[in-house]
Amino acid sequence: MTAASDAPPLVPGVPFRVEELPRSKRVEITQLQSGARQTLSSLVTRACPTRGLRAAAERNRASLSAILAFEAGRLLRKYPVFNACHSHARAFHYEAVNVGFALDAGAGLKVPVLRNADQRSLAELAGELHELQVQYLNEELPVAALAGGTFTITDLAQE
Repeated sequence: MTAASDAPPLVPGVPFRVEELPRSKRVEITQLQSGARQTLSSLVTRACPTRGLRAAAERNRASLSAILAFEAGRLLRKYPVFNACHSHARAFHYEAVNVGFALDAGAGLKVPVLRNADQRSLAELAGELHELQVQYLNEELPVAALAGGTFTITDLAQE
């Protein structure tokens, strides 16, 4: 029997594939974990210029948040290492790309999930994200809408 701390940090209900990590990657992880334990944690934020992003949002009748979720979905399918977790010398790559979107507009932090974001159109994601935001503001988000995220976006920009 394994202890709860030995279990990989997987998202319940989301299929995954397992990859044994090579020795070089295991050594790298050990060194990074050791460094993290012995240093003061900090965060650096950098604003990124996004020429044409607002125009694209207007042209597609989508929010900037929806465009971020749409692009993240495609990038996570292209670079699956970012849609994964690791535990005990193994990588667990999620088969689904479920993008969570952090919201905190006065009703507490919640992260509704856009399922299969890599397979959906911008219009579909924009419509669902809008509906989830309305449900959040009305404090009507169902629990099921908050489960199953494999990657989370926190957008600190103001639309």
